[in-house]
Amino acid sequence: MDLDNKSPVTLYYQVELQIRRLIENGYFKSGDVLPGERELIDTYNVSRITIRKALERLEEDGLIIKKRGTRSVVSDQIPKRLAKASTIEDFRGIEDELRQKGLCPKASVLEHISLIPSEAISEIFQTGTNTEITRIRRLCKVDDEPIWLESRYFPQQLGEKLNAESLENQSVLSLMFHLGYKVDDVEIRLEAVSATSQQAKLLKVPLNTTLLLHQSIAYDKSQRVLHLTRAYLRSDYYKFIIYAKPHKGGGLDIIGGGYLVKK
Repeated sequence: MDLDNKSPVTLYYQVELQIRRLIENGYFKSGDVLPGERELIDTYNVSRITIRKALERLEEDGLIIKKRGTRSVVSDQIPKRLAKASTIEDFRGIEDELRQKGLCPKASVLEHISLIPSEAISEIFQTGTNTEITRIRRLCKVDDEPIWLESRYFPQQLGEKLNAESLENQSVLSLMFHLGYKVDDVEIRLEAVSATSQQAKLLKVPLNTTLLLHQSIAYDKSQRVLHLTRAYLRSDYYKFIIYAKPHKGGGLDIIGGGYLVKK
């Protein structure tokens, strides 16, 4: 498969994107074994380091599982289009919950790049297939202990305004608000997943530790997507809580919620 050596987009991301597309489009399904490193090196005509870096990104996002001495296997955590959750009014950000508890979260920015997203992400942002967006990866800690790992995608106009220094010390929602971007509606999906080897390494937990996977899409009042988030939270630090009230026709209306953070 041809890569563009003259492109400003790094080779490892070009490889990552091609494999990601094969997974998201169903060519590789859950449980399928990916070609080995040697085969991928020959296929893309790149170095072993480039292949390993591309696979690490896919593993951080939970799309593949790497096992010692074996090839990478497609996981069952392939992102799906989130269902509309229009009754949710306001969920406080993870960092804001920590600060409310008197803790001081600090994030390390692992990546801040502009890129052409996969088709699945382009569909969420409702942009053309050649429209660049910003991807930011952060590892977030409290007292030097890593407690969540995240990938966030933003429209490029917003993403380029988020500098590394502010991303290390302020919550993303607060930064967006001060830049004039107000979240009006949120779609949220939560599920329990097992930590991959790369996630376990970054979060300093045992392999296959249960993590809380938080996926969300934030909209402004015009239903324009402001950001897409995929965060892996340590379940020994986070529990999710919602607030609801009954309505006359039976059932419950969700009126708010957030994270119950261990102090």
